[in-house]
Amino acid sequence: MSDYDNSRDIAPSQASSPVRDGPVQNQRRAGNQLVQKRSQTAPSAKAAPPAVVMRKADGTAAAPLPFTGISADSAAWAFHPHTPAQTPTAPVQAKPAADVTGRVSPAAARPARQAQPVQRQDGDEADAAGPTAGDEISAEIRERLMARLAAAPASQATLEAIEAARGDLNFSIKWSARGGYHSSGTIWIDLNDSEDEWFSTLAHETVHLRVFLEGREADVSEQERDDYVSTRMENEIEAHATTYIVLLQAGELTSTETGFQQFLAFLRSDHAEALENEQWAAIKDLAKPWLEQKYRDEWVGSATGRNYYEKWGDHWDANH
Repeated sequence: MSDYDNSRDIAPSQASSPVRDGPVQNQRRAGNQLVQKRSQTAPSAKAAPPAVVMRKADGTAAAPLPFTGISADSAAWAFHPHTPAQTPTAPVQAKPAADVTGRVSPAAARPARQAQPVQRQDGDEADAAGPTAGDEISAEIRERLMARLAAAPASQATLEAIEAARGDLNFSIKWSARGGYHSSGTIWIDLNDSEDEWFSTLAHETVHLRVFLEGREADVSEQERDDYVSTRMENEIEAHATTYIVLLQAGELTSTETGFQQFLAFLRSDHAEALENEQWAAIKDLAKPWLEQKYRDEWVGSATGRNYYEKWGDHWDANH
């Protein structure tokens, strides 16, 4: 199969000495933000200025101007909740998941993040109206994202494996309007996400691309039920754990990647030494069982309301 889960809906390079020169090491010299345990005192609150009343020519108060900054749909979306930090009382919303036919519906298996406006920088090749779903991302955006991946040892290792498998790094990256995911050698990133979210999506989906190119994907038509579910979830957890390591190595400590803030708090509380000493292999080994528990007990699919082990078991059943 070529379909893989949406990067939200519920993997080290020898080049350039990242141990000495990486962003996390620079943070460490300045006080290693990875293991901060106290926050600064919040500044005292300031009183709001008095309201300004607009008046007509005769001195009477004028009706307030209508708000037209964003659409009602966009305003409602701004209040869409993030994945809860504790076991939800209702199913966690996830982006559309792969359908039971075995073909990808742009989608997948990790709980959804809140969408953000598309971010561009001067010189980006994009129409004034913005990118369109199905288009290749621009060369400028691709270059920035690939440079960020290459700077983190964990994602650089993934890129090296992809290059070894296909002979180059010219794999397709396209815009999606329904989440980030991998399908048949193409990676899709959500045009409504921020650039930081595109980065974490690519950190995750390049792991799935590597698995696809190396022929290690789950196969619903060939594998027995338990083997299929196990392979599917092992690959998903590997991609998710790798993304956590990439974010830590890149110094992205405020990422909205599903579960990342909760996992970082767990590390700071129970494994501060591993975090302080940047023991990436040990941290990844901690991340995998932590993520497995989340996928089994807390994170559920939006379409089924079932955890992902049950979801992929149902998928196998529907194909046999």
